[in-house]
Amino acid sequence: MITNPEIVRQAEMEYLRNEKLSVQQRFAILEGLYQLAVKAGHFRPEQILDGIENDIALAKALNTDVRIPPR
Repeated sequence: MITNPEIVRQAEMEYLRNEKLSVQQRFAILEGLYQLAVKAGHFRPEQILDGIENDIALAKALNTDVRIPPR
């Protein structure tokens, strides 16, 4: 268990600043993590778009300009 997440976050940021990866390498890592999550059962490819309608509605609501018109 991580007892001090701020130290971990700082170490991660320092690592990312110093690590030089190409775009291809980054996408390869992302693809590997995705495949690992699928194998672990966290994502099911057939269910990837479940709930997208709710996400879109929420995004629209959050991005709506709700300024009160001047009187």
